[in-house]
This record gives sequence, C-alpha cells and structure tokens, in this order.
Amino acid sequence: MRGHTARSSSTGYRPVNLQRVNSAQSDQYAREEAFKHPEQVSTPLVRSRTPSWDQAIEPPTRSKGRTRIRKSLRQRCCSRITWTVLLGLVSLYFVGQIRVSVGREPSGINQKIRDIVLASKGANLISVSQSDRILEENDITVWRYLTSAFDLYMFGKPATVEPTTEHTASVIFCHGITDNGYGWRFLGEELKTYMPHVRWIFPHAPKSPITANQGQIGHSWFDIAARGAEAGEWPAHEDKAGMTSSAETIEDLIKQEIRSGVPSTRIVVAGFSQGSILALLVGLTSKTPLAGTAVLAGYLPLKDQIAALANPQARARPLFWGHGVKDSTVLYKWAETSIAYLRNTLHLTQISDHAYQDLAHWVSLTEVVDLLDWLQLTLPDPSMSRHALQDTQLHV
Repeated sequence: MRGHTARSSSTGYRPVNLQRVNSAQSDQYAREEAFKHPEQVSTPLVRSRTPSWDQAIEPPTRSKGRTRIRKSLRQRCCSRITWTVLLGLVSLYFVGQIRVSVGREPSGINQKIRDIVLASKGANLISVSQSDRILEENDITVWRYLTSAFDLYMFGKPATVEPTTEHTASVIFCHGITDNGYGWRFLGEELKTYMPHVRWIFPHAPKSPITANQGQIGHSWFDIAARGAEAGEWPAHEDKAGMTSSAETIEDLIKQEIRSGVPSTRIVVAGFSQGSILALLVGLTSKTPLAGTAVLAGYLPLKDQIAALANPQARARPLFWGHGVKDSTVLYKWAETSIAYLRNTLHLTQISDHAYQDLAHWVSLTEVVDLLDWLQLTLPDPSMSRHALQDTQLHV
C-alpha cells in the first residue's frame, strides 16, 4: 500500500503515514530556517508561516516547559515549607505549655519522680543536684521564650469586629478567666447586624498562674483564690495589684478609641465573669466619661475600698447587669449584694438588672437580647430614627 509501511495491520503494528510525517518534518525545518534567516525566505508556504515584523519573534525552545516545571516545584516547596514552619510553631507552643506547666517548680514534680525511681532500685533518696536544677531552669526559660513569642503573635492585638457603616461607637468586651478575646468574637459578629456603627474590641488577658486552678498558667486579668461556694460568703483575698494593672490596660484601649475619633461618651466597657468584674471596676473608677458598663455574671470588686476609689461621676452612668440564678461559679447572691451596695452606698441611679432563673454560668439568648436592647439605647445609631431603631430590635 502506497504511503504506508510494508508491515500489514495483521502483525499488530499500527500503520504510519510516511507522507504526513515527512511533510511535518519539512514544515518544522522550514520554520526553524525562517527564524534563523528571515531575509532568505522565498517559498510561499514558509513565508506564510513566518511571523510579521510587528510580532515578537521568539524561536521555539524546550526550556519553556522546564521553566514552568521549575516554577511549579518552587511554589510547591514554598507552600510545604510554610505549612511545616506553622505546624512546627504550633507544636512548640503546646509542648512549651506542657513543659512550663510541669516545670514551674523544678524541685517539685521532678524531685518526686526521681525519688520513686531511686526507691525502686533500693537506693537512698537524694535531692536534685544544683547543676541539674540549673539545667532544668534554663530549659524552662527557653520554652517560656518560645511560648511568649507565639502568644505575642496570636494575642498581641485584641480581636475585633469592625463596623459595616460609619464608626461612631465602640464596645470593649473583656473575656472570662482562662479564655481569650477570640472566644467572645461571636457576640460582635451576631450583633453587628443590629448595630452596624459599633466597633467591637475583645482584648486578651495576660497569662499568669491562677490560684483557683492549682497554680496552672492561663489567661487571667487578675488572680482568683477560690470560686463559688469555696470562696464563702464573699470572695476574699482579692488581687488588687492585678486588677489595677488590667484596668490600666482597658484605659489604654479607651484612649486608643478616643484618638481614632470616637467620643468617650460613645464607648461601653463590658465583660463576662472575671472580665465583667474588671469592666465594673473600670466603669466605677475611670475619670473618663464613658457611655456605660455591662456586667454579665460578675460581682463588685474591692467592696471595702471601692467607695474611696469610685469616681462621683459614675453615679449617673448606665449600668447593665445580667446574672443566672443557678450560677455556681459566681454566685447569684454575690450579684444581689453588689447591686444593693451600688444603689444604697454608691447611689448609682441607672442600674438595669436582670435575673435569669434557669441560667448557670453562661449567657442565654434572652440575656443577649436584653443586652442588645440596652446597647441600642445607650449607643444609638445617629443614622437611624427612633422608629427604625425599634423595628430592628430582637424579640424572643
């Protein structure tokens, strides 16, 4: 058969059109010659396939494919390296947390472990040598530096929920003990639909040993000696230094919002549990005229000293107080005593207190709705009329 190989199709080989192959090879050769010597092009076939003068002449090369492969490999390697580094940082953080927690007292747990091992071997109990203790303390210091660097990256700045319209008001919300600002960011996400002009700020408490948690290290605005019924009729041994330091942190956030253009009378300080105790302290003692304070499951801090520390202007500031009757962590009777003291001794005139019968140490939808109604009255949106404001309120 003309134009095909001599082998038949019955042998299993597929016939090849030699004429087509020869034609393709000649066309390829003609194109390469045209790129090398464009001034010598004479045949119409080659001239028609030669690029015009206004087009970029780029000779065919095999390096393009290799370049694309190298670029793809570099991108994959960079991506894998990035994820490996991130995974390594996270692993170091958690390992460091364990090491710092175990190694807070090098002569404690480690000493007991060594004593047990030596006793099983029939040896006399010996103490940790000075050199071993120095090595352990240095090891703990390294891990603390690593965890501090990770904390600075994760918790260096407060979590925020930005307004969707013109920023005219702010709410600074303080989290509870062992929590962080990200744990309450959902509140701002849920309420920004009804208060689009508000910027929500959720700061992070520093890490420190917590007495109520057997000395474990966690996010805490100040130290707490005991919780619930273990604290007795009223929380004792309050950490005034820690409270004062954390109050200064919140004051700095208030100043930042003022510098951003928000009047202090359009700023609310709120919180939950330990964060609400801090918020109440700031609301009562701050010399900056605030819009109000919101307390969720808290109590009055420094009750024996607050009368001397309180700012007389705080008497007219609005105060929202929500508390679950079944709260076993921050007892409801502490809230009753606190509210009575604020009304009778400090003479606060704008307290809106709410008791929730079936609520323990958390927040409920009813409480969130009550808080939203109070916030809309305390921080109204200037762009909305009173009628439109009432239409956007939640109802349960």
